[in-house]
Amino acid sequence: MNYRHIYHAGNFADIVKHFTLIAIIEQLKKKEKPFAVLDAFAGIGQYDLLSVEALKTNESINGVQKLLQYANLKKIRPELIQKFLNIISLNPKSIYPGSPRIIHQLLRTHDRLIACELHPEDYKSLKILFTCTNNRPLSKLSEERGFGGDTERRSAAHSRFVSDSSTGPVYKSSAEVEFRKRSNISIHQLDAYLAIKAFLPFIENRGLVFIDPPFERKDEFSKLIEALKIIKHRASNICVLIWYPIKSTAEIKKFYQDYKIIGFKEALTIDFMLLDSPNNMHQCGLLVINPPNIKNEISALMKYLTDNIFLNQAKFKISVI
Repeated sequence: MNYRHIYHAGNFADIVKHFTLIAIIEQLKKKEKPFAVLDAFAGIGQYDLLSVEALKTNESINGVQKLLQYANLKKIRPELIQKFLNIISLNPKSIYPGSPRIIHQLLRTHDRLIACELHPEDYKSLKILFTCTNNRPLSKLSEERGFGGDTERRSAAHSRFVSDSSTGPVYKSSAEVEFRKRSNISIHQLDAYLAIKAFLPFIENRGLVFIDPPFERKDEFSKLIEALKIIKHRASNICVLIWYPIKSTAEIKKFYQDYKIIGFKEALTIDFMLLDSPNNMHQCGLLVINPPNIKNEISALMKYLTDNIFLNQAKFKISVI
């Protein structure tokens, strides 16, 4: 329980993972029928890339920062990247949105998000985010955005602020206010694998299970296989997105073999690797079970990332298994 994603937020693995997450949700939205998303390892929901923890590793410099620098120069970009940038722009400067916030921004009013986080402190942070979305003193935001101490001008430029006797005026962006309006989001302090048992099958009978473990446990791949057996039994047609680091090709090969025995109809694997990285984790993978029609879009996007963002210092492979 010592893992903190803040040390890795916004790195290359995050953007690859979140692009795929966005692609899946956008495909689900093509049908009017509602769907649900279970975010089994939700984390705290947002990460400050200027925090002491994030700056200690500075992994975002080879991830979202590189993407934003390129995006500032090139106005023509793939649709998925534009959707991602739109979500980023809804957050205060230096804040990288975690998966529950990204999912929330994409859902329609009749879709549902179930976000689960076991760690007590992280659960509390996530709960606060979804009830008041990390209120920050208005005066501090004013200084950061170039308004100085002119809180009246600051409040006119943004959507809402409220008074707090302990901190002074507090700013809430339109996205933050929207969090409080939504009733289709539930937050639970619950183990991810118990959550899969608890919430499946969805009453909507369609949607996504997103599993993004910290991989602190040596038996994490075994836990994933057991979870997939439950999903196969309870909701065999649901889409499942699993993220994992690639440290041992033998370990990944066994994971794929164990997955195939379960008997799902189809899956995509997406492997992404940085060729020149000082960090220990430089390769990751995604398993997309019962994938919607995303293969061509994701393939084009990964090529765009490797050619333009990472300047051919990365490679990817997409397979059907």
